[in-house]
Amino acid sequence: MISKKIQILLISILFIACDRSEDKSTLIDVDGNVYQTVTIGNQTWMAENLRVTHYADGSKIAEITECNDWQSLGQSAEAYCFYDNDPNNQYGAYYTFEAAKKACPKGWHLPTKNEWDELKIYLYNNGYNAIEGSALKSKSGWNKSSDNKLGFNAFPTGRRYRNMISNNCIGEFYSVGEVGNWWSSTDFDSNFAYYTWISISSDDFTVGNDVKKTGLSVRYLKDRD
Repeated sequence: MISKKIQILLISILFIACDRSEDKSTLIDVDGNVYQTVTIGNQTWMAENLRVTHYADGSKIAEITECNDWQSLGQSAEAYCFYDNDPNNQYGAYYTFEAAKKACPKGWHLPTKNEWDELKIYLYNNGYNAIEGSALKSKSGWNKSSDNKLGFNAFPTGRRYRNMISNNCIGEFYSVGEVGNWWSSTDFDSNFAYYTWISISSDDFTVGNDVKKTGLSVRYLKDRD
């Protein structure tokens, strides 16, 4: 007969094993994609760009591959794409504003403008004053090396669609390899929303706004308890 002390020991071992089996440093989306996460200050972020193709309820997000089709999207459209239509590229996927807001898994959300500002303030106050953008950059993809010390791993993903007159189709990709852009969940007005961007030519990171049909990268933020 097993003694009470041994029973307690076995239960404790089982509890520890179960606790360790839950990898709290990763996020798994509805498609089964596994993302590394990183905690900076009081915030826990995805450390990779979103690449999910379905909403949390299993319904498919519309994939738009052709330049003219993206150009023709309405401002409230829900769509995504991959750079060069390659789901294995290093940049992840690009999402319209409405799709970005809806595609988040349970326990996570698209960060508000204020939450992006909170990240910048933390960096400013913790040794990265005036180099907040460089502190977030990935080791590769930029014009000068970064040690990715914080583990955020920001790539220069560019965007899809540019709201300006062009001789080319304006639903194509722009600034890939030069600028990284990530949606916030905060409206600027009925047609525009705020986003955060990091440039190859700057050490800062900056808030801008763009039309909601633009395809930008997405980093979700973990809900606070």
